[in-house]
Amino acid sequence: MIGSITLRQARFLSDGYEASSLDSIEDYPNESGSSLGFPPGSYPDSSIITLHKLLKRLAGIDLPAKDQLDAYLRHLTRRNRRPKTLHSVYTSIVFFLGMIKDGGKTRLEEITKGDIEAFIEREQDRGINITTIRTRLVGILAFLRHWMEEGIVSPEVFFRRIRLQMPERLPRAMEPDDVQKLLSVIDHNRDRTMILVLLRTGMRIGELLSTRMSDIHLKERRIEIYEGRRIV
Repeated sequence: MIGSITLRQARFLSDGYEASSLDSIEDYPNESGSSLGFPPGSYPDSSIITLHKLLKRLAGIDLPAKDQLDAYLRHLTRRNRRPKTLHSVYTSIVFFLGMIKDGGKTRLEEITKGDIEAFIEREQDRGINITTIRTRLVGILAFLRHWMEEGIVSPEVFFRRIRLQMPERLPRAMEPDDVQKLLSVIDHNRDRTMILVLLRTGMRIGELLSTRMSDIHLKERRIEIYEGRRIV
């Protein structure tokens, strides 16, 4: 035993230990019923199983910087990252490295800030949700920062922080049934009218309260709203 893990566990988590040397993690049970010596179902155990599967998958694809990705995944597992996190990080980095490969680059040393920007643009062009892009970007930047600290990735990659702006959410219209429920508890005709105008025109409350009778054109079904000296 080394601390709370066995020698075999330590070897598997060490950089350079080939995943292919274990045909199947499940082939190595111990007395507790756990494949790697952790309590069954615990997430150190499940994380190592996930790592093994990811490394076997990685071994079967052609990517630049595979050795660095292998070592980084082991590094995350040593830090007790959950299986879901390992999957997310692996997927994000593989997408990024695949794009790097398509661009003719073969080493992490060749990566520039422009490559990261190109990845964001590509994901946007594919219609990927901005939240998903942000999550992938966090994983990619953490990977590159890890290797920057090892002297492999250029610090210029992180010269200026990349900010992804979330799109403004448009207001959602109330469901007809909800509108009827709201109107059913309003007794005053003036209040009912104001609520209906707000709902049907999209006016702000301040704009409605500033409206005068002369601003209302019933025949044209139009209400004039003043912004400074302009009529909207």
